[in-house]
Amino acid sequence: MEIDFTDLELSGNSAWVTAAGLLAAILLGVLGWFVLPDGQVLSWTEWQVFKQQRLYQRELTCLTRDADRLADLLGEELPDPVRGQLVVEQVLADLNATSHPALTNQVDALLAANDAVYFWVLGSVSKDEAIALLDEANQGILHAIEAQRPDPQRGVEGPRPELDEGQQ
Repeated sequence: MEIDFTDLELSGNSAWVTAAGLLAAILLGVLGWFVLPDGQVLSWTEWQVFKQQRLYQRELTCLTRDADRLADLLGEELPDPVRGQLVVEQVLADLNATSHPALTNQVDALLAANDAVYFWVLGSVSKDEAIALLDEANQGILHAIEAQRPDPQRGVEGPRPELDEGQQ
């Protein structure tokens, strides 16, 4: 089959518009290849699930980081009240920004641990009580992380939160 373009006459502007349109289509295709998971087109429902999984992973990573910051604060023999106040306020801001409903229990446990660490810094709660609440929060976060790992018995791959090098 032969395609003959000799009868097609393009003026200067329409040739540029055609070339720009073709280039835009190619660039969008390449961009889509990098943006879409596994390079495949998703249905609307699959796209919503994918977005929620990314939000879940991002917020779970933030919860892990906040728990580590509280643990670092509890690692001090004598707490610095000013530093402790700043860390506790930053963790509280992160927890208030967490919006994924599947992480409600982990957020509540970390809020209780955050309060305990704050009161330990002020001297009104024992360090052991703050450590116990933080350990309970860490167990909930660990459970959420393990729920995202692939299950070899079912052959199901779930998304995994991306952890920093120091958190692995």
